[in-house]
Amino acid sequence: MAGSDQLHQLIQSLTRSEKRYFRLYANSGEQREPAYLELFDLMSAQTDYDEKKILEKLKHQNTARNLSAAKNYLFELILRCLSEYNQAKTVDFRINSYIQYSRLLQGKGQYKAAVKYLKKAENVAKAHEKFTRILEIKEVEKYMVTDMRMGNIKEGLSRIMSEEQQWVSALLNKSIYMEAFYRSQLLFKNEKYVRSPEKIKQLQDILNSPMFGDPEKALSTYALNVYYDLHAQHYWNVSETAKAYEIKKKQL
Repeated sequence: MAGSDQLHQLIQSLTRSEKRYFRLYANSGEQREPAYLELFDLMSAQTDYDEKKILEKLKHQNTARNLSAAKNYLFELILRCLSEYNQAKTVDFRINSYIQYSRLLQGKGQYKAAVKYLKKAENVAKAHEKFTRILEIKEVEKYMVTDMRMGNIKEGLSRIMSEEQQWVSALLNKSIYMEAFYRSQLLFKNEKYVRSPEKIKQLQDILNSPMFGDPEKALSTYALNVYYDLHAQHYWNVSETAKAYEIKKKQL
């Protein structure tokens, strides 16, 4: 069981970027837990842990009734978030390493090996939908094709630029769904569900976009998850839980 000192120490040890990442993480999808985020912010603001002040601030929240359980849940939520955060950093490290290896090998005249490592970088970026990194890799590949003079340069450049267009489309598609996601977050600020007719209509307006009319329009896992999450959220908001669960089944 995580003690109060342990949780406070963990929160105080987080960097600014880690805290920012956690707030986004705790406010996204099914993780949305405003009460736990409030507990996080209260403990983050305390240089020295004071449980009495925490309880006073949370006296109207369910978390105050069983603060020990809430702290344990928050402790594990932070650990899950840090795991995801570090994984993202590790992915970029691997991509950077493979690109660097490729450039080193190219400089040594080891062209086939250089191509192999650049392809490894691209495969990692694709697996994690790092579209901006893929475009960066394509720029390196264009330089490599012209420098190594392997095969038909014109055909090679034409192929790469065609692939670039596909990844630019995927990136723009993701940005559309990302914007819709953040617009929805503004509606759910400090609450898991919305009940007011005005906010329900605002979410419905988002879902009326052509991008939310067909899941096939989502060109990435992220975009598809946003598509299903917002549809499910709408049904939960209007108390049509059966439809919400059907949507979540499709997402799985």
